[in-house]
Amino acid sequence: MLRFYIKQTDEYERLIEFLKPMGLEFSDEEIESDEYLKAWKVIQEPDYLVGCVILSKRAGEYYVSGIGVDMPMRRTGIGKILMNKLINEVKKMGGERIYLVAKVPEFFETLGFEKVDPEDAPDISKCPECEQYNVKCYPVIMKKEL
Repeated sequence: MLRFYIKQTDEYERLIEFLKPMGLEFSDEEIESDEYLKAWKVIQEPDYLVGCVILSKRAGEYYVSGIGVDMPMRRTGIGKILMNKLINEVKKMGGERIYLVAKVPEFFETLGFEKVDPEDAPDISKCPECEQYNVKCYPVIMKKEL
């Protein structure tokens, strides 16, 4: 039986370093411009990090600035648990919607997120500035109304 624990954390640097090998990119400019609000980590004892999610604000909107689960722990429900934790927190904070940039939009669609035309989205993504954008990387802006 897998045992893991979800804890709120302020270890943003550790979480960002955990997410980078999964293909999530964080520029120094983005890190400085984001208003980190809360983050949760999933650990196996003693402190083996297996997943995390970071809630931020950017352009005045609630934004998932990172979510990831370690490869061997994927498909165990950890990603959904983390996202539901984040969604419930945004509701408590009075948020009306949540945005994210997805490389795997199908996962987020199962949670009620819908694709948004980049023209209709707030300035939450620096993806179009990247040389890999629509060459090797095809991110999608998504939104969930609460």
